[in-house]
Amino acid sequence: TYIDEIEKGDTVTYEKTQADIVYEEVATKNVLKRLPENIQLFITDTLTEYNELLSNEAKFVKAIDKLEPVFHLFDEEGKAQMLSVRMTKKLHLTMKLPYIHTFKYMMRFYEVIVEQCDQEGFFYKET
Repeated sequence: TYIDEIEKGDTVTYEKTQADIVYEEVATKNVLKRLPENIQLFITDTLTEYNELLSNEAKFVKAIDKLEPVFHLFDEEGKAQMLSVRMTKKLHLTMKLPYIHTFKYMMRFYEVIVEQCDQEGFFYKET
């Protein structure tokens, strides 16, 4: 839900354990409890809309959230990180495409950068 990051920080998707997922739920509840009562329901509803992708806006924000790290990884440090966690092209596509594919311009950017990353050896090659 990302509001949990206020309490626990961010964990990269491919490094999350089941314990991290449980902790995120607890952290979200803790953060919500600290909010003023008059906005708790609004924030809860907004989080539900986002988490369940109930609106086009929620889908758009989720797509941006999935695309944004690609910008940060497109350098030598990002390349080293992707290789160190054995990020294959297939896994990368699996994590990103379900959210990005319906947005034409995001999808085009993603296709171009994934191709460039592939050409420059950013993806771990399974043997």
